[in-house]
Parts: sequence; C-alpha cells; structure tokens
Amino acid sequence: MDFDFLSGMAARMEVSFYKYGDYGVNYRGGEYSKEFLSGLNKSLRKLVRKWKGQGTTANGNAVMFALERLLLYTAGGKTKSGTVRPGNTEYLMDAANGLMIEFRFPQVPNASFKATDDGKSPGFSGLSSKEREELGTDKEMEDFRREHSEEFRD
Repeated sequence: MDFDFLSGMAARMEVSFYKYGDYGVNYRGGEYSKEFLSGLNKSLRKLVRKWKGQGTTANGNAVMFALERLLLYTAGGKTKSGTVRPGNTEYLMDAANGLMIEFRFPQVPNASFKATDDGKSPGFSGLSSKEREELGTDKEMEDFRREHSEEFRD
C-alpha cells in the first residue's frame, strides 16, 4: 500500500472541491451515453489487444493492468473463469490499484512527481456545480452551453 499516493489523492479531491464544487453534485445521477461507452470500449479493446503482455521491460505493465480493469467495468468481458457483465465497481478499485503501482514503480522514462497548479490541469469535463452556481439561472446556463457547444461535444 502506498500511503503517499492515497494521501495525495485525498489532497487533490479537497482542492477540487474548492475549484469545481461538490463531486457528488457534479457526477451523481448521470449515465454515460451508449455512444460514449461504445467509443471508449472500442479504443480500449484495440489498445489492449495490441499491447497486452508487451510494451515494458518489467515483469508487469501496471498501466495495462488498470486499462483492462476499466474495460471490464465499462464493457464487461472475458476473465479467467468466464465472462462478466459491465458495471462491477470492484474493477474500478483494481484499476486504481494498478495506477498506484505505476505511481510507486513508474515505467515512463524520467517519471517524477511534480505538483501542478490550475494552469497545468486539463480542468473539469462538463459544467461543474461551482460554474452552475456562478452562472445562476437555467436560462443563463443554457446560453452558456449554446455559446460553448463545441466544448461539450464528443
């Protein structure tokens, strides 16, 4: 277990609260579109097929480990004992463990930890509760979405 990784995750969630608002408000109650999941799964399957068991000089590939579990969560698929249906959130924990292993034993050349500021963040994907609060009324939000429609497209 890497407690630096876990405490770093918690610290980033706390900072995100002040930048984007309550994550429960931002993410609860939604559902990914079939088109999004289809595109994601197609891309992940292609990547996994091409690179499974390859791409590293180490005995294991932690990033591939994480991606395979993400694929099982989003699409289901074959496992050692059969086929699983999508939606088992245990695979998200497994994926996070794979990323923690990569954090602890990075395989990207010259990898290092550098805390970043807001300018080096990709930002929030969508319209956060903080932005909704700042925009105010539903009409103002619709106007904002219309003006920035390119940003909300797949």
